[in-house]
Amino acid sequence: MNIYSPAAFETPGPSTGPAESGKGGLSEFFRYHGFWAPGVRLFRAIGFKLKALIIAVTFLVPIAFLAWTHFAGEARQIASSAREHQGVAYGNKVMGLLPLLVRSRVLAVEEADAASRNEVRTSIAEHLTLLADEEKANGDALGTGKAYGVFVTAVEAADKAVGDAPAVVARHTAAIEALLGLLDASTDGSNLTLDPDIDTYYLMDASMTRLPAMIEAIGKLQAEGSGLRASGKMDPERVSALTSGRHELAVYAKALENGLGKAVARTPALAATLDVAQTRKALLQFTSSIDRALYGADPTVATAVPEFIALGDHAIDALVALETAATGELDALLAARSSRLVRERDITIAVLAASMLAALYLFVAFGRVLGGGMREIAFHVDAMREGDLTTCPRAWGADEPAQLMFTLSEMQQAQRRMVGQMRVASDAILGASSEIASGTGDLSRRTEMSAANLEETAAAMEEIAATVKGNEQAVDEATKLALANARTAEQGGEVIGRVVHTMESISEASGRIGDIVGSIDAIAFQTNILALNAAVEAARAGEHGRGFAVVASEVRALAQSAAASAREIKGLIGTNLEQVDAGVQVVRQAGETIGELVGGAKRISELLGDVASGARELSIGVNQTASAVQQLDGVTQENAALVSEAAASVVELKGQAQRLASEVARFRLTPDTVVRRAG
Repeated sequence: MNIYSPAAFETPGPSTGPAESGKGGLSEFFRYHGFWAPGVRLFRAIGFKLKALIIAVTFLVPIAFLAWTHFAGEARQIASSAREHQGVAYGNKVMGLLPLLVRSRVLAVEEADAASRNEVRTSIAEHLTLLADEEKANGDALGTGKAYGVFVTAVEAADKAVGDAPAVVARHTAAIEALLGLLDASTDGSNLTLDPDIDTYYLMDASMTRLPAMIEAIGKLQAEGSGLRASGKMDPERVSALTSGRHELAVYAKALENGLGKAVARTPALAATLDVAQTRKALLQFTSSIDRALYGADPTVATAVPEFIALGDHAIDALVALETAATGELDALLAARSSRLVRERDITIAVLAASMLAALYLFVAFGRVLGGGMREIAFHVDAMREGDLTTCPRAWGADEPAQLMFTLSEMQQAQRRMVGQMRVASDAILGASSEIASGTGDLSRRTEMSAANLEETAAAMEEIAATVKGNEQAVDEATKLALANARTAEQGGEVIGRVVHTMESISEASGRIGDIVGSIDAIAFQTNILALNAAVEAARAGEHGRGFAVVASEVRALAQSAAASAREIKGLIGTNLEQVDAGVQVVRQAGETIGELVGGAKRISELLGDVASGARELSIGVNQTASAVQQLDGVTQENAALVSEAAASVVELKGQAQRLASEVARFRLTPDTVVRRAG
């Protein structure tokens, strides 16, 4: 469901029983939004800043966890590379002792002179000092303490070894094996044996495993050769040892070339530094000398053994040179890896920091845009609520607040047009009602005057009736009263003339009242149409137009009431006109009768015999005239009452128009939107 649909704003009613707090309450909770109900309800209850904080924390927690995991892994890799670097440094110190110990064992077997042995012993002591310093600096980190103690003990035992040659060789061999064990411990403790890269792993394997083993293998062959030369004969056990040692050396050499070949394949630049061909040549010369000593046509111990011992020293030097080169390359690659890891870590930190700063910047910008847009919209809505339509919402951009601002601007323009039209209509109604009230007041006064005149006419007709009756009773006095009767008849003619004039004025006033009532009916019709248009515009405005709808409904009701009253007045005025016309005819007849009476008065002396008959006829006509005048007086009184009621209705309509004008005047419009009244 769209969260902006009308149903989305419905709120379930409060729980009324245990059933609603159970399964029914849960279904009611998910009624409108289903799966999204918890999130929708949560965000409905909090403001924008708290919403943004929740969303930001939701994203930042996994990002922080992933960043911490990534940086922790990089830190471990950097620390591992640093430890491998320490292992290479430690291995260099250990490897510096290996050729010396091998040489010391050969000298011990050959029982060389003291000067040579002291020179080797001094070199060993110097390297032991360097190794001791290295052990002191990195031994705890590499975990070589135990292996170092075993090695130092074995070296001291080998240095003090005395007795037969096998025992001395065994002591020196034990020292070399302890040295190789110390080398293994340093490589294991520094994680060199777990190196993840192919080139560095095989360089480590060559410099820390293969080459030391080959040097020791050559040293053992030299020791066996020295023992062979010391005995002066081809001892089968020594020959077997030389044969197996040569085979072992060949196996080591093959494994060494394979490992270095893999390292060079991964990093071709190593081929220029690692002189494998020179080492292979030296090893081939050494193994060939062993073959000549063992399988020559005329093997002579005295000449063959010294040759392969010397070539063994040359092969050891070549291996040491290769080991030094491999160790240097290994150290350089480890340093490059550490630098690369540090650089990658720094780049990652920089990118992450830049991304976080950019996200923060965009987040703040988003908050400012949304918050500012909402504040601007609230400002204009508050102004419209207070009746101020002079503000001008300006929508810029293409986001939701801009679209809402654009809609608000269109709604404000529609309200301006509607209020302007209502203001013009209210002014027109107010002016028309004022004019109607003034005209109705004048009509009321004139109607009252007409009523007074009719009362006078009725009184005169009563007098005429009494006179006629007197004439009937005083026929004998007709002669005496003829002249008075003529004068009375003349007065009656004048009164009847005034009555005729008055009745014509009443007829004209009634016609004017009909025209005014028609104007009232037209104004009420126009007011009804304007109120209907205002109600339509208010319906389009929605919630904000509810007040206008109420005002429009009241105006429409007043207009309909005024129209109904106008129609009633118009009907009554029509009836009044008919009655007035009838009264005019009657009064005219009375005038004619009075004229005849005047003529008869002049001829009274001649027509006295006819007085009685004329008097009877006059009595009948006067009675009829009196009755008509009385009826006309009643109708006029009724017209006066209706005019008073119409005046009261018009006054009420004027008050309603004034209230409507004051309600519409509450709105302030810009000068360019004020609608001028036509005419």
